[in-house]
Amino acid sequence: MSGGHRELWNTRIIIRSDATFGGRKRKFDSTPRNAKVPKRRRTEREVGDETGQALAPIGFKALESICREEVPENAILELTKIAERFEALLSLEEIRPDLLKLVVCSFRLLCSSNNIMTANADKVLRSSKAKNFVTGAVLSRFINEMAYSNDSSFGTVVADLTVVFRAMIQRFGESIVHSLPIPQLSTSLAALKEKSLIEDASDLEKKLQDVKELKDEVIRRAKTANDSQVEPPQNFREVSVIPEAADLLCSRPFVRENITDRKFKYLDHYLDVQFRLLREDFVMPLRDGIKQLIKENNSLKPSSASNARRTNDVSVYHDVTVLHPVCSRKGRVYRIRFDQSHSKVKRVKWERSKRLKFGSLVCLSSDEFNSLVFATVESRDANGLSIGELDVRFENVETVEVNQFIQGKEKFVMIDSPAYFEAYRHVLEALKEIKAEELPFQRHIVECC
Repeated sequence: MSGGHRELWNTRIIIRSDATFGGRKRKFDSTPRNAKVPKRRRTEREVGDETGQALAPIGFKALESICREEVPENAILELTKIAERFEALLSLEEIRPDLLKLVVCSFRLLCSSNNIMTANADKVLRSSKAKNFVTGAVLSRFINEMAYSNDSSFGTVVADLTVVFRAMIQRFGESIVHSLPIPQLSTSLAALKEKSLIEDASDLEKKLQDVKELKDEVIRRAKTANDSQVEPPQNFREVSVIPEAADLLCSRPFVRENITDRKFKYLDHYLDVQFRLLREDFVMPLRDGIKQLIKENNSLKPSSASNARRTNDVSVYHDVTVLHPVCSRKGRVYRIRFDQSHSKVKRVKWERSKRLKFGSLVCLSSDEFNSLVFATVESRDANGLSIGELDVRFENVETVEVNQFIQGKEKFVMIDSPAYFEAYRHVLEALKEIKAEELPFQRHIVECC
């Protein structure tokens, strides 16, 4: 058989035909009898799985096509399909700026996913490679270089990054807030604004400010959570309701922020937090007033024209002396007298004034507040106050010491807090008496059930 006939013999009919043979239609295959059928091309995933090699990072064109997708849901779906190649790109130590813009855009798409796409998008965002990228040197360096660029498209990048940073803070909380390049983004935004490269600079500044506030809130909550784990220096039931000198002269009292988003460890934890916060509520004005008076040394001298002045809402009185004991229905109290000659004291309408009313806590000192004595107003009347006299009950002070005040005619500076102590006293005492089985709604208030 000649060569041409042999070639024709070995070749099947090239065209596909529905010719009929024996009443049946039969399709002809155009593939040569001895030809090799090409194998199906395997995907990069399959090759990577067989060889154990990492997948190739997604390229510029493919990522650009995803970011330009008009339907965001479709773009997110494509990103989640090629998640491993996207993560491979995030792992690179160098990424050129135009590709980095697309990476930021991709992150923004994932962060903006709706409920249908949230699970898959969240899986990508929570990956270690995504977290390392947003806190890593590649993105930080890119943001820093934005400040020296004249590219007006960086306004979109800044907007995308505010969305990304907010979403990442919400997912990772305190573990990521300190590592995000938020300060660098703020600096670059200011530089771009100065070059007039951003149209809606005020809007971007507001978005960035919202991110900063979220960051501060996360840090504050984390600090509160840590503080709540710190054990108090002493049992709150042993703490005196009446403040001590250490309470007013200390720089930072021991208090813990009230827990509103989780349960307390146990009942005493709850009671301790409430007790100390409530106690600090009336102690703080006194402490602030004393600190202010110490700074203004002249106001502590009797000859000063600022006698009976109000400093930080704290009323100040000078030349206070203890006159003598007075018998009352509740026991022995003491009459004191302050200098009422100052014009500001003379002008006080005592019959209508709320100053030095019954139950008010007053603090006295004879040595520029190095030592303190506390008393509560037991009785007062307008006639007595018009001449600078009222009755007080000294708190936690021995009778012998009070007698020494009388005999030595010791002179004090006295301050009166605007916080009405009598209202606090009974609540604080009641908190100290509460037992485990006595607190109503304990399962709801303490255990958050």
